[in-house]
Amino acid sequence: MSEVVEVLVEAPVVEVIATPTVIVEVATGQRGPSGGSPEAIAAAVADYLEQNPPAAGATHAQMVPSASWVIPHTFGRIPAVTLYVDGEQVEADVTATTTTVTVSFPTPTTGLAVLN
Repeated sequence: MSEVVEVLVEAPVVEVIATPTVIVEVATGQRGPSGGSPEAIAAAVADYLEQNPPAAGATHAQMVPSASWVIPHTFGRIPAVTLYVDGEQVEADVTATTTTVTVSFPTPTTGLAVLN
């Protein structure tokens, strides 16, 4: 799940990308309080990232054909899962917990699972 947080101030446009899942944008005074030093903006971004740490992603390569891929992870939460077979994004049955993702295909399959 991507989350976008906007901090609008009268300053040059700055975009801080912490990870593919967290984007913090700073734009010029369209709404909200005017002003805001670069230090204040940096502090706001740092506070946000401390309270909402970016999720680290992981890629699982299933090299041996299998109808069931069991993928352990250490995210401590249920990740989003994107699947690729032969370079194409595909759908399959996915069951996820805070420690494991299980992907089920109708036939033995190789490919990639990207967890975010």
